[in-house]
Amino acid sequence: MTEEQFVIQMKGAAIKQLLRDELHPYAHLRDSKGRLPKCFVQGHWADYLAPEDLDRTIKYVQENPIKLGLKAQRWPFVTRRE
Repeated sequence: MTEEQFVIQMKGAAIKQLLRDELHPYAHLRDSKGRLPKCFVQGHWADYLAPEDLDRTIKYVQENPIKLGLKAQRWPFVTRRE
């Protein structure tokens, strides 16, 4: 599977979940055929980090909510693996 195919599948799954949870931001804007406006931008953006950027980026991800006055958040997937 290509990166682009993966992103398309993830967006589709996210839209389905938003609809199931009644959280789709444009659910009230269906057209006459029942179609919804897009809630994601077209395409995707992929940015790859060099190994020397990992520690700085992890620190940013962990500290940014605190800088915004939110509670600290920790995610099991934000970690450095050798």
